[in-house]
Amino acid sequence: MIASLATGARAQEASVETRAEALAGAFFDWAHEVGAAAPEIAVTYRGAVVLTQAEGVEPGAPRELASMSKAITAQCLAGLVEEGRLRWSDTTAARLGWDGDAGAITVAQLVTHSAGLGPDRTQEAMAGWLTEGDWRDVAGWPMAPVHAPDTPPAYRYSNENYAILGSVIEAVTGQPYETACDGVLPAAALSETTGAFGPMGGWRAPLADYAQFHAMLYGDRPASGPVTVIDGPVVYGLGMVGRPLGEGWAWWHSGMLCMEDVQAAAYSVLWRGGWGVSVALDSCPGWEGLESLDRMLVEALPDE
Repeated sequence: MIASLATGARAQEASVETRAEALAGAFFDWAHEVGAAAPEIAVTYRGAVVLTQAEGVEPGAPRELASMSKAITAQCLAGLVEEGRLRWSDTTAARLGWDGDAGAITVAQLVTHSAGLGPDRTQEAMAGWLTEGDWRDVAGWPMAPVHAPDTPPAYRYSNENYAILGSVIEAVTGQPYETACDGVLPAAALSETTGAFGPMGGWRAPLADYAQFHAMLYGDRPASGPVTVIDGPVVYGLGMVGRPLGEGWAWWHSGMLCMEDVQAAAYSVLWRGGWGVSVALDSCPGWEGLESLDRMLVEALPDE
């Protein structure tokens, strides 16, 4: 009986390894096809990292997270809410002293990209921030929600939401954003290159650490904070896009920085059966490129 159980355990371990290698194989096939620079993958299964592989870069070296940094900001806020120092219903009037329609924007609306802000003015400012200024500039820009006061705000993705949240965190804690959120993902630090993007997209971390952070804090379950519907069952929660998947949930996010001085992309996803994949590149495959990667990974996704 004991020998039989041990044989079963070894078979399960081999199965997990084989399935993880299939996901890695699909990723590197895609990376070679699009000419990705320094591709790296981390695969998780039920919260544990089961595979890391890289080409052209040392596995475990800190990688640019780009907009995947938003999950760090969101979890930092969730910690303040849990401690009773902040409420999701708190307004920018209460926390930042804003007035008018913009003062009615809540923390929940900012974290779910439903504050009604637009267009995203950071897209023009970010390249300049690499040498002067940073995300804190956003809180000083004129703000006015684009939705009517009596109309429920809809999802509208904008870096401005998370830049403002960085200012909220500083106002609540009395500390610089990076100090207040240090430890949310212990291995992460603001990037020497893109740190000016801070709460919107300025963190870097070893990919395997981010993959485990994603798996442990989001997992195969509904959101633990506010959400806004994007389309149908798809929602935006705490720095992640999610949707019900059978009896569980899938959660994912991507990020890309495509500038003259910065080329980086990252993508992280959790699916059914406890499987997760995080990838990073030092190049920009474009959004269509990341969509094609997602399709290839889904095709390689192990069946349970």
